[in-house]
Order: sequence, then C-alpha cells, then structure tokens
Amino acid sequence: MIQPQLFETPFLKISGQKRKEIGFHAGIQWFCLDAGYEVKPITRAEEVDRLTAVIEQSSKTLAAAIQTLERVQTRVDLRQVK
Repeated sequence: MIQPQLFETPFLKISGQKRKEIGFHAGIQWFCLDAGYEVKPITRAEEVDRLTAVIEQSSKTLAAAIQTLERVQTRVDLRQVK
C-alpha cells in the first residue's frame, strides 16, 4: 500500500534533491516527458555559452536604456532652461 505522506511536497522536494545529488534523473525525465518536454542535458560548456549570451544581450539592453535616459534628461533640462 502506498503511503499518502510520500506524495506531500516536502517529501518530494527532499527526495528529489537527494536523487539529483547522486545523479539519478529518471524521475524528472519521466515527469518532463509526461508533460511534453524533451529532456536534453546540457554540457558545462553549453551552459557557459548560454550565460555569456544572456550577459552580452543584457549589456546591450542596458546601454540602450542608458542612452534613452540621457536623451530624456537632456530634453527635460532644455525645457527647464526656456
């Protein structure tokens, strides 16, 4: 007989963390496949590449936002002078 407390969130979370530590991924693979996701582990190099791309894009977005802010501030300053 299956014990209902085994399906409570804290138990699943703890047991999931322990399984991950020892490298057992069958549970999450089954869950993902059942939910329609394809499980594809990535290498450390792929993870670094993805993170680098995110940082580069974030830097470009921040630079554009700073330029826009400077333009807005310049317009406001010019209006105050008149």
